[in-house]
Amino acid sequence: PVDIKFDLIVNQLHIENKIICTTGETRNVILAVSKKFPIGLGKLIITGSGGLNFEEKRDIIVYDNCHVILVQTSSSTYRPHDTMEIRVVVTNENLIPIEYGELIVEIYDAVFKLVGEFPNVPIHSGLTKVLRYPLAEHVNVGTWLVSATIGNTTSSIEVIVSCPLIPSFDVNAIFQRFLLRIDETLRGVIKINDDHNEPIFGRAIIAIGELTEQDIKSKMKMGLKEVKPKIEEWCK
Repeated sequence: PVDIKFDLIVNQLHIENKIICTTGETRNVILAVSKKFPIGLGKLIITGSGGLNFEEKRDIIVYDNCHVILVQTSSSTYRPHDTMEIRVVVTNENLIPIEYGELIVEIYDAVFKLVGEFPNVPIHSGLTKVLRYPLAEHVNVGTWLVSATIGNTTSSIEVIVSCPLIPSFDVNAIFQRFLLRIDETLRGVIKINDDHNEPIFGRAIIAIGELTEQDIKSKMKMGLKEVKPKIEEWCK
């Protein structure tokens, strides 16, 4: 058997624990750090004696993770020239919103280059104001990182910045959510925008009706020639 001692040292204060391991055995060790224990850079010294003698030193950081941070963005995907909107929710360790404070918001592009920073963002009742970051015309497309830091706590979220190879458009159909059985007409608005969210002219076909799982299975079994007449009937 081997006696192994774990000694955590930060600012001349020690916490230690000992375990005994036999051949082929794996055991866990727990070092309980109280809230009064100092934070900062320290060392963890692992010493073995008995059947095997060794000593190993590791640099560690003890920090107080007393905040919970949630980073929110207006979308999960963006394009060049878009404006990214960011808001941060901050609570304490008991998930109670903090009343006042400040944090830092940083934006990293696809090659982990710092492209945007909002220092000293105020927090009121657990929320920050909405931060707006305009994307440039030429950017590094890929996965971007938006992070927020308060004290020793950092949280981040990933967003996708992409540039379409071919022109595309967005179609939004806005209709009333609730209908009466006696209603005979359905009124709504259809909006078509280009890549830059500018209105464009076009034609859209909106199909309205009940769609069940059986309908999907039957469509998968039928050929395209058989499905086409049914689609045309729905569009009339």
